[in-house]
Amino acid sequence: TVSLAIPGSLVANAQSAELRAYLVGQIARAAVIFRADEIVIFKDKCTQPGLARGTTQGHSKTMKEPELFMARVLEYLDCPQYLRKHLFPIHRDLKFAGLLPPLDAPHHTRSSDISVFREGVTLEERPRKGTGTLVEVGLRKAAIISKVLPPKMRVTIKLNEAQLHKQKLKTLYRGEAVAPTEPRQAMDLYWGYQVRLAEDIEQVFKQSPYPGGYDLTIGISDKGSPLNKLHLHKHAAYNHLLVVFGGTVSLEAIVAADSELEARDPTELFDAYLNPLSGHGSRSLRTEV
Repeated sequence: TVSLAIPGSLVANAQSAELRAYLVGQIARAAVIFRADEIVIFKDKCTQPGLARGTTQGHSKTMKEPELFMARVLEYLDCPQYLRKHLFPIHRDLKFAGLLPPLDAPHHTRSSDISVFREGVTLEERPRKGTGTLVEVGLRKAAIISKVLPPKMRVTIKLNEAQLHKQKLKTLYRGEAVAPTEPRQAMDLYWGYQVRLAEDIEQVFKQSPYPGGYDLTIGISDKGSPLNKLHLHKHAAYNHLLVVFGGTVSLEAIVAADSELEARDPTELFDAYLNPLSGHGSRSLRTEV
């Protein structure tokens, strides 16, 4: 798996709400292109003007809780278009999300696509006969699964393949709820990313969803070693890769500002500390480049 960790303060440099949304859209596109499985948004403890913590009536107020803003937009973009009206109520953070370019990922299936796996959302309506759950999967008819689930739950569905080839299906699609990882395991299909919030950079590592945590961690900084210094043969057998970026300030500043962190040098946190663009013409690297 591949995980990316980015501080929420990254959006602080954007000059308007439109640019903040566009910046998050760039991150989402890059994550999908490189088949990232997880995006972790963490708080850095550097003092940022205008970044007072706290929410107001459930709204992130964009610059007061940049982590929530980023996470909400990232989750919205990962969600297939036909499910968004079911899962995302109108929210100020999503005002400009609809203007962002689509991710066009494999799990964003079209109604004309013949795909055994589809993302769906459970409906309040119950089957007329028997038990089970109706699921909206972006086709002409809903799907039915035997498992009883509460409404408005996003699920990954494996459909009856024979039904998909029938042009005029008179019954509901039959399927079963499966783990979101099954499309990749069964057919090597990239199936989007999960979004996780972390209180600080230390929790990025400690709250890893994978048993045993990340077995290869890389920090990105303009003060890191050139990419050709990474000895790939030493890390070829990794299972879970984590790549951590800085925000409006560098990883060095983020680590220095966190008094609860045992490590005082960011190189102590990672297996490799890299500058992927050594020899760059700018004085500093920006995460969004």
